[in-house]
Amino acid sequence: MLTTLDIRNIALIDRLTLELEPGLNVLTGETGAGKTIIIDSLDLALGGRADRELIRTGAEQAEVQALFTLDESNDELCDILDELGVDYDDGQLLITRQLSSNGRNTIRVGDRLASLSQLKQITACLVEMHGQHEHQSLTDERQQLRYLDAFARHELDELKAAVARQYAVWRDLRSRIRALNVDEHESARRVELLKFEQKELEALKLKPGEDERIEARLSEMRINAKSSDALTEAYAALDGDSISALDQLRRAANALGQIADMGENYEQLSTRLSDMLYQLEDAAFEVHALRSSQEYDPQLMDRMERRLSALNNAKARYGPTLGDVIAKYESIGEELEQIADAKRQVKVYVEQLKKEQSALIRLCERLTQVRRDAAERFALKLKEHLKDLGMARVSFNVDVQEHRQASALSPLGWDTVEFTMSANAGEAPRPLSKIASGGELSRTMLALKAIAADADSIGTMIFDEIDTGVSGRITQAVGEKLASIARTRQVIAITHQAQLAALADAQYLVEKRERDGRVFTSVRRLNEEERVSELSRIMGGDDEASLNHARSMLSSARQRRAELDEAT
Repeated sequence: MLTTLDIRNIALIDRLTLELEPGLNVLTGETGAGKTIIIDSLDLALGGRADRELIRTGAEQAEVQALFTLDESNDELCDILDELGVDYDDGQLLITRQLSSNGRNTIRVGDRLASLSQLKQITACLVEMHGQHEHQSLTDERQQLRYLDAFARHELDELKAAVARQYAVWRDLRSRIRALNVDEHESARRVELLKFEQKELEALKLKPGEDERIEARLSEMRINAKSSDALTEAYAALDGDSISALDQLRRAANALGQIADMGENYEQLSTRLSDMLYQLEDAAFEVHALRSSQEYDPQLMDRMERRLSALNNAKARYGPTLGDVIAKYESIGEELEQIADAKRQVKVYVEQLKKEQSALIRLCERLTQVRRDAAERFALKLKEHLKDLGMARVSFNVDVQEHRQASALSPLGWDTVEFTMSANAGEAPRPLSKIASGGELSRTMLALKAIAADADSIGTMIFDEIDTGVSGRITQAVGEKLASIARTRQVIAITHQAQLAALADAQYLVEKRERDGRVFTSVRRLNEEERVSELSRIMGGDDEASLNHARSMLSSARQRRAELDEAT
C-alpha cells in the first residue's frame, strides 16, 4: 500500500506531501488544479518517462518519494528486493527518484541505487495504474491476450514457461539452419568457383619462399649474363684472333728479343715487353677462367622467368604475398569442407527441428485448450462485473483462435484473442473496436481491473478518471465497483463525479494557489463538512439544497461501504 507521496519541484508543485489511507482514496478539484501532475509524479516514481520539462521553473532538481507498506506474502516482490540487497525488515519501502536540469536521473530503492528496469520490476509488484486513455488499449488483441492470461495465470504460468522454453529451442535451431542453409544456386556457384581456384593453385605446386628464391637466382644469372658478354669480348680482344693483343705483343717482344744484346737500352725494353707479355697472358687466362666458371643458361633463365610470372599472377589474384596465396589455397580446401559439413549438419538440424517443432505444437495445443477453458470462465466473470456497472444486457465473448503455422509461433504460443461484445439485446457480438463507446470501454476496463484485483497480490490500484464517458446512475455503479475493489486493496482515483467521490474512504482536494507572485498546487484531506462543500461544488451548486443533497449522498455512501465491508 502507498502510504506517503512526497513531491518537490514538479511543474506547479514546489513541495507537496500526500498521506494516503487504506481503501478508496479520491482526489477531486477543479480542472487545471494539478491532479494530473500528482499522478504524473507518482508515475515517475513508478518508473515512468523522465522529462526535464517536469522540473519546476527556476529549480535545478526535482524529486519524488513514494513510501509503501509491504505485504510480505508477495513472494515475487520479496525475491526481487532480496536480490537487490534492499532491507525491508520494518515492512516499509521508500522509492526515490530525482531529476536534474543537467539530465542526471537518480533512482533509489531503500538505500540502494537501482536501474530503471529494476525499478519497474519492483513497482509492477506494488502498483497497477490505469491512465486516462488506457481503456483504448482494449481494442488491441495483444492486450486482450494479456488480460486473459492474467486471469488464468495460475493455470497458465507453468505451461507458458514451458512453451517459451521450447520456442527458444525451436527458434535457435531455425536460426542455425538459416545460417548454414545458403541458397542452393549460390552455393553451387561458390563450390564451382572454389574448385576452379583450387585446381589452378594446385597446378602451381606452390612452395613457401619459392618466388624469393627465383628472384634471387634470376638476379644472379642476369649479372652473370652481363659479365659473361664482357668477359667474352675481353678474351677475344686479348687472345681471340690473329690480331689479338697477345699476338701483337708476342711479335713486338720477339722483335726486340733479337736486338736485346745490342745494348743496355734494348735489353731493358725487351725485358719490359716480356714482363708485359707474361702479365697479359695471365690476365687472358683469368678472363677465360672466369667466363668458364659462370652459370649462364638462357633456356633455364626463360623457364625461371615464366615460373616467376605465374607466381606473380597468383599473388596479384590471391596475394599480396606468396604466403597469402598458399594460405588461400589451404582456406579453399577448408571452405569446401565446411560447405560439405554444413550440408550434412543442415540435414541433422532439419531432423531435430521436426522433433522440436512437434513438441512445441503439442505444448501450443495444450495452451490453446487451457485458454479456451479459461475464456469461458473469464467471459462469465466479466459479464457479472459489467452487470454491476449497468450493462445487464451485455453479451461478451472471448474468442481464442489458434494459428497452426510456423510464422504464428511465438514465446506465447500461436493464439490470438479477440473480445467481442454486444451491449444491446438482439445484436450479434462484434469486436470492441467497432461497437463500444468510450463509456462502455471505460466500464469494461474497470471490470477487467476488478477481475485482476481478485487474481493478483498488487496492493495499490490507481485510476485516473476511469469514469470518463459515464454519468448518472452509471457513475454510481462505477463508484461502487471501485469501493468494492477497495475493500481488499488500496484504490486511488481521480474523478470529477460527485457520486464516485462520495464513496471514498478518504477524499483529498487538489487546489491551485498563488504565493509570492507564483502559482503552486496544494492538496489536503477533507473533513466531513469540507467534503459536503466539495461535493456541492462538483454538482454545480452552493445553496442549501445542494449542501443537503451532498450530505445525503455521503450518508448513503457510508451505508453502502458498510454493506460492502459486510459482504467482503
